[in-house]
Amino acid sequence: MATTARTTTPLNLQIGCLQLKPEIGEVDKNMGVANELIDRYYATAKKDDKTPKIDILMLPEMSFTGYNFESPENLKPFREETESSKSIEWARECAKKIDGHVLVGYPEFSPQDDATYNSVSMVSPKGDILFTYRKSFLYTADEAMGMSESPDGFQTYGPFPSLSQDIPLKFQVGICMDINPYKFESAPSEYEFGNSVKKNKVPLVLLPMAWTHSKSPSLVPVKSSDKIPMTEEQEKTHSELRNAIVHKCTMLHGKSTFDGLITEPKEIPKYKNEDLATFHDYTADVDNKLPLVDTLQYWIERLQPVWNQNTDVDFPVTMVTANRVGFEQGDVLYAGSSMCAVMDPLQQKIFLRGALSAADEGLMVFNVDLSVPN
Repeated sequence: MATTARTTTPLNLQIGCLQLKPEIGEVDKNMGVANELIDRYYATAKKDDKTPKIDILMLPEMSFTGYNFESPENLKPFREETESSKSIEWARECAKKIDGHVLVGYPEFSPQDDATYNSVSMVSPKGDILFTYRKSFLYTADEAMGMSESPDGFQTYGPFPSLSQDIPLKFQVGICMDINPYKFESAPSEYEFGNSVKKNKVPLVLLPMAWTHSKSPSLVPVKSSDKIPMTEEQEKTHSELRNAIVHKCTMLHGKSTFDGLITEPKEIPKYKNEDLATFHDYTADVDNKLPLVDTLQYWIERLQPVWNQNTDVDFPVTMVTANRVGFEQGDVLYAGSSMCAVMDPLQQKIFLRGALSAADEGLMVFNVDLSVPN
């Protein structure tokens, strides 16, 4: 276990998560909704006499096209070449408006190798494409759309003077399935992405997502008795996570503050038909404005190599996710719950800085204090 910190330089960033409910194929409409949410954030800040700042604005995976296309043929009209991407043009306009960086996702067509990738690109305030990351671990939906795995694997990026000036900030980007075991075939304890973060020793991890709700009707129902059993160590970790998370959550595009973010239901409803519980729970998420506790814990757990007792990481690591919400293609339900968590291996604590609900579109901006290794 790391007991002393290396020399680091403090860096404060404002990182915004734009949680959307994009309709499949409705690119212009989805862009319009994103613009409205951003404008509302700035209008609210101005009304409260605040000076809004967003250093990085992160959108979900395949931000404007929607995600769950049923075949390569259905996806084909919406593929974008990076240099002429409609999504990147939107990001350029947005980056200029907010004077910040924008991380946007899109289905990338690469004419060089005649391949389609699930990609995200970061655009600078001047409109430059700083990098393009291609998803390394594909979900079954990616494969059904004819996506190709990134040939380059997990990547770190930076430093970029436009983001951190002379501070040597490097960060790692992953897309949704990247944090899972490869194809769900390797052992969960492999932690491929988490070990990559540990090896690269980066203080910031950015994760655009189209993460499915655990009770999405599209998933094969799993009865509690059929769940894959956890080891004793995993059970202990699961329990410790719930006790260790410090919760504080403010919606910066509105007025609401959520107290008791991590809560257990007061009463577990009984159902004759378990399918009814799926829709009840989703409605309850809407009514209670809460994120999904199990989803937050799972995301954090997948970076266990960074914060477990045996890690050699000796500075805090901040993980930020931007997920989407709502139904797509009738039966695919997404989990929302976009969040920011700080994992401090020196204190052996995990802090949840905030999370959006499992149901609402919205923009949340996190005030992030990083310790950047020199």
